[in-house]
Amino acid sequence: MTMAVKQLVVTVPTNKKHVTKEVLHEVSFDIPTAQVLTILGPSGAGKSTLIRTLNGLQPVTTGSVPDLAGQTAMVFQHFNLFANLTALDNVASPLYLTGQQSKAAARERAMTLLEKFNLAGVATQYPSSLSGGQKQRIGILRALITEAPVLLLDEPTSALDPESIREVTDMITEVAKLPNRTIILVTHDIAFARDISDDVLLLADGRVQAFERADDFFAPEQQNTAITAFLTR
Repeated sequence: MTMAVKQLVVTVPTNKKHVTKEVLHEVSFDIPTAQVLTILGPSGAGKSTLIRTLNGLQPVTTGSVPDLAGQTAMVFQHFNLFANLTALDNVASPLYLTGQQSKAAARERAMTLLEKFNLAGVATQYPSSLSGGQKQRIGILRALITEAPVLLLDEPTSALDPESIREVTDMITEVAKLPNRTIILVTHDIAFARDISDDVLLLADGRVQAFERADDFFAPEQQNTAITAFLTR
């Protein structure tokens, strides 16, 4: 079973009055379920805009995206944790703030996740006392607790130091092993993309340059000139 993005166009306002810019141009591809799809491309290619269309954060000008209402959870580049909540309550918050569970039940579920991913030791700490890697891993757990079948990761390691990057990529690798979980990942980390991806979408200038199985995308004998140019650069 796949989810199809068809002829997607996204136009956004510029800083000039009554002027718009087309960020995505007739983007089409299929999202295989229960796999990892990685979106690669140079800065300004439209990667973050594309992933934001999938959970409704970015309006679509024309075309269609899958109806994923209530099926996605997103992890942002800059953590977006609640500064006034502990790590435990940040993880639990999607359940008790929406009334899905009582606060006590949500916190119990959150602690189970913290223990599973070796973060129980920071449960009572606030974001201001956490490292960047810890903050991002708490953000991932906050997304996981919703049990949404589609996890959207928008450059989750770009704001981190090398040690924290390894912590976060190791965690994402473990999350990818969970059953029935689709991960859509935007990243600049080519080595990580090679290791974790099932499929790779290459964007440049808002257009799809390639959409291939990861083994083919990263194959030494790759003949797609757009892929070769990107990986070489």
